[in-house]
Amino acid sequence: HGADFDRPFSLSPNSIPEGEPRYNWWMHDLVRLPVIQRLIAEGPYSLLAQEYLGCRPTLAHVTLFLDRPHPAVYTAHTYHYDNEGPGFLKFFFYLTDVDIATGAHHFIRGSLDHRKPPRFARATFYRDKDLLAHYGAERELVATGSAGTIFAEDTAGFHRGNAIVHH
Repeated sequence: HGADFDRPFSLSPNSIPEGEPRYNWWMHDLVRLPVIQRLIAEGPYSLLAQEYLGCRPTLAHVTLFLDRPHPAVYTAHTYHYDNEGPGFLKFFFYLTDVDIATGAHHFIRGSLDHRKPPRFARATFYRDKDLLAHYGAERELVATGSAGTIFAEDTAGFHRGNAIVHH
């Protein structure tokens, strides 16, 4: 689905409808897939999350999305932080090659503190230049990689996707 949750449609590599910056799959459809079940049951992700969090983790959600070129500003491409509880860890899997033009992920090292500086404490969207001036441009990490790249991130730190130029 796109922004309209009630309007399902089919996607294929040669037929991705225009007009939406992101298409999402429903979690209940994803967790039925054997490959997803194997990743959850047999992958090292629960152990890695447990080591990071210091407690037994709970799987909160499974998300799959496809971003596409879009002329308007899309909020996921603007710096923000997630506030999903006292501790959480997300695993990102690149299913295609990802570079700056195809949706690299950005993160600002040193921005994980749950007590953000007052000017950045609201759960909203922030301009790159303001955050990078505060934290330092050298702290910005840009995650690119080939299909199959996997990384973990505590998204309580400031992060954003990169606008898609082409797919």
